[in-house]
Amino acid sequence: MDQVVLPGDCHPECTHRIACRRKFRTRWRAALAGEKRGYEFYYAVSGTSKIPEVVALAKEFVKEEAEHVKILEAWIAREE
Repeated sequence: MDQVVLPGDCHPECTHRIACRRKFRTRWRAALAGEKRGYEFYYAVSGTSKIPEVVALAKEFVKEEAEHVKILEAWIAREE
């Protein structure tokens, strides 16, 4: 049987499950903050660059970052 690894490096026999869940949420919140910063950066680039190729690429990244934000927010909400 394969070992199951839960989020936050917590194993099934974990006796400190609450602490593991807190660590997990903290990590996802940090990831969410990074994705939001990425979104804001690319959004700003897409609205200020004068180079069409840069604008097009930044707009693609805005969509990707927005999707990442949405996914992380859903994961965090599910864990709270």
